[in-house]
Amino acid sequence: MTSAAASAPPAAASTAEPSSEPARRPLLDWRIRFGALSLVWGFSFLFIKVGNEAFAPLYVTLGRMLFGTAVLLVTLVVKRERLPRGARVWGHLAVAAFFLNALPFSLFAYAELTIPSTLAGICNAASPLWGCCWRWSWSPTTGRPVSVSRVSGSASSAC
Repeated sequence: MTSAAASAPPAAASTAEPSSEPARRPLLDWRIRFGALSLVWGFSFLFIKVGNEAFAPLYVTLGRMLFGTAVLLVTLVVKRERLPRGARVWGHLAVAAFFLNALPFSLFAYAELTIPSTLAGICNAASPLWGCCWRWSWSPTTGRPVSVSRVSGSASSAC
């Protein structure tokens, strides 16, 4: 056996071709990006509280929606993308915008008239747990009973 054959890599490893492109590294470390996201998300509840001191809750919601629209339009221009054209798509977007943006934004603005912004943020962060509870209330219709493992899994995610 020659020394070249003894030091040759296994056949499976030799079939893999090395990538000609170097791995792309993110511009910022994930911890910095996560921290920035946390600040933006957390400050939104503070801004709702401050906005409620000067405006009615629905105007605070309108301001949030207009600001988000402006950011998305600037993103479209920068990326040279187009808005959707079909009426069906716009209908779906309108329903999603109402239930996922306008309604929750309005409810949070009204809630922050009586509760602190930190509690509003905590309630928002707990929404997946509320989803689990809601799901369990409908569990008998799916044929999957609530089990100890499902309850303990959801409880451990709250910690």
